[in-house]
Amino acid sequence: MEGLDKMLTHVREESLSTIPELTPVRKSILEDALKLYETLLQEEGADPAVRIETARAAMRVGSIRWLLGEEDAAIAAYRRAI
Repeated sequence: MEGLDKMLTHVREESLSTIPELTPVRKSILEDALKLYETLLQEEGADPAVRIETARAAMRVGSIRWLLGEEDAAIAAYRRAI
């Protein structure tokens, strides 16, 4: 999870988003990260630690969806995190 978070931080950096040649690569990385986080969202349970990690994954899904221009899906993910 920590490695994925670091990767996502680098992809979100402003410097990468301003290089047109990197747009397809950036989108591909975001979509791959999205798949991984959505897999984590399948975890459910009463354990507080699992619930916290699920909420964090939902926040990250919201962030990725927002970066991909999917505002409605991002809002839904943020609501799930809450």
